[in-house]
Amino acid sequence: MGDGQASELAARAAGAAEMKPPQPVSLPMRYQLLGKRHGAAAGTGLTVAMGRRMAIFIAQNPLVAGSQVELFIDWPAKLSDVTPLQVYVKGTVRWSEGRCTLVAVKSHTFKIKPQSRPMPPGAGELSQARQSAAAV
Repeated sequence: MGDGQASELAARAAGAAEMKPPQPVSLPMRYQLLGKRHGAAAGTGLTVAMGRRMAIFIAQNPLVAGSQVELFIDWPAKLSDVTPLQVYVKGTVRWSEGRCTLVAVKSHTFKIKPQSRPMPPGAGELSQARQSAAAV
């Protein structure tokens, strides 16, 4: 999605919600739907625009309006220029057109991004072997 499309979508969403348009920003993220009816529904996506009261993103799969959701957005700045951060958002899906989703933000906070676990010795070689076998 280009910057023009993102700006247009953000302005349209803000107009529908009668609030200031969020700022266009493209950041990797993941989401987790909350509640028993969704089970462990989760996915990844890319933000389109963000503001204090809303986040617009392209989801891996279409989401249902009214769903409670948690967003984990990779933040570009680092704590002390070293430690990766995430913005943790809790909110409600207000609308979804295909995979494009608007979430009304209830709360947000910055958190230290969890470190990915180091690979055990030899795991990289095994992964390379699997990729080579799959390519054949």
